[in-house]
Parts: sequence; structure tokens; C-alpha cells
Amino acid sequence: MTLHLHRLNGCQPTPLAHYLKALGILRLVAEQADASARGWWQDEHFCLLTTLDRSALEQFFLEEYAPTPFIDPWNGGSGFFPKDNKAGIDPIKTSSAARFDPYRQAIAQGAQATKGMKAKPDAKKDKPRILQEAARNWRGT
Repeated sequence: MTLHLHRLNGCQPTPLAHYLKALGILRLVAEQADASARGWWQDEHFCLLTTLDRSALEQFFLEEYAPTPFIDPWNGGSGFFPKDNKAGIDPIKTSSAARFDPYRQAIAQGAQATKGMKAKPDAKKDKPRILQEAARNWRGT
């Protein structure tokens, strides 16, 4: 088995967003492509050691990886209300790629929970009901 070292110069320990990006990359590669993947910080950048070479790593992120469904239909601007910007949610909703199936299911559940609402739910009246329904019904995979 050949191992490949990728120095991810765009993933530095600071700021926090860069640190979290590195952890996300490691999690996705380890969960979905190479369970033996390892990562560490060296000289202010993240190093990823994996069986995936550069081409395979690029192919994984461009064509294979399945994003973790994370939605918040109880917030304004989430894409679930008529006046919301849907630029982020519509491409996933209309995609036919199998890797987006869990995300499409989450979007459908969010749409069901907000069905008939014209705007962000009232924080005291509607949001607790939506959160309770989500906790009861949204189990994920």
C-alpha cells in the first residue's frame, strides 16, 4: 500500500476557520474514502497522509464525497421560506447525484416542518414545535 503525503497550506492552525477546515477534511477522507488516513500540524500547515494520491483526492472531493446534511429550517434565510435566497439549497434539491440523497431527505423533512409558513417562525411560538418535531423524527443515517 502506497501512502501519499499532502501538505495543505490553506489549512493553518489559526484562524479557527482554517483549523476546522483541516479537521473536516480529515474526517471526510477517513469516514468516506480511506479509514487509515492520518493528519497532523507541521510548520503552520496541516498534513494529510492517505492512500489517495493527488488525483484520487481531487476526484473524491469533486465527485464522490457525500456532504453531511445540516439544515436549520427554523432560521430566516435558510432557503425554506418564499423570500429566502435559495442559491445554496436548490442545486442540492434538484441534483440527481446519489451522494446527495441524505441531504435531499433532510431538505424534504425541513420543508415538511415549515410547510405553509411564509417567513421565519416565531422564536417563542413556532420554533420550539419545529425543534421538538426535528428531535422526534430526524434521525439521520
